Amino acid sequence: MTQNFSGQDITVVIPAHNCERFIEDAICSVEAQTERPKEILIVENASSDKSYEVIQGLAAERKVPLRIVKTSCPGVSNARNLGFSLASTPLISMLDADDLYDQCFLSLALRAFNAKPELTLFFGNRRPLSDGNVTGDTFLEKTRLMSLDYEEVVPDIRYVSGDLFSELLKGSFVSCSGAVLQKEAAYRAGLFPVGLVSSEDRKFFCRLSLCGPSAYTLAVTHFYREHDASRTGRSHWIELRRNAIVALNMIRLELSNKDLSVEQQGRLDEAIGAEVTKLLYDGADNGWERFQAQRRWLESKGLSKGISPRFYLKALKN
Repeated sequence: MTQNFSGQDITVVIPAHNCERFIEDAICSVEAQTERPKEILIVENASSDKSYEVIQGLAAERKVPLRIVKTSCPGVSNARNLGFSLASTPLISMLDADDLYDQCFLSLALRAFNAKPELTLFFGNRRPLSDGNVTGDTFLEKTRLMSLDYEEVVPDIRYVSGDLFSELLKGSFVSCSGAVLQKEAAYRAGLFPVGLVSSEDRKFFCRLSLCGPSAYTLAVTHFYREHDASRTGRSHWIELRRNAIVALNMIRLELSNKDLSVEQQGRLDEAIGAEVTKLLYDGADNGWERFQAQRRWLESKGLSKGISPRFYLKALKN
């Protein structure tokens, strides 16, 4: 069975927050697509710089129609969800305001969806970009994705036949800037959790992977821009660990046993346990008070049972 999706069936949603330096490059990378989308929908959310004014100045006479939505609600998840709700097309492609598409990305996505219209997610490979130059190797080849079985229905596009959900539980290797998805599947997946400032993609793509088939390409589809604001500092590690635990616990609470196989339930428990261990290790590594703060936080989430004595000893030593 084939489908006749075209670029007119795609909306590109760009959340924009403090992106005045990069947004024009992002827009131009969409316009450079060999298969252009129906619309670029930019959701400007609570910027403190001149992002909104810059975007307004770029809106006229574009090669692709550009619509701007302004919201005072901060958070990239809120911006993406709002963009999804306003998109009029069956397919949605995401792009962060500081990243860039490769010119063939959307045409590859359309090939994937046209060959297998029940597909819910297509994603691609990335390379880092710094000061306008590609600075590193491709990404997906280094991830757990390579352990999953696949079927190559069309050249360069792999349809996943393995358990993508269980691998994504350990951490997402799907980049938002390299993902095209079915709008209705995104709603079945519950959209992005607005209460998280990290691991929101992990939670979303885990849920989305259960909504239908996924496919990917090892071809480079986008470029991830490295700059000061994109780097995570050491002081934020505790928050990252907590968000990962919350995201995984949300999945466990939202999905009944009938939604997951016994093996998948076990993988979910393992993933939560692994993140709890990382949090306790980071806490203990920073001394007794920090460790106790993490233990009390886990206790508030019902996850403090069976903490190994080694963490107490490590915390006392530090």
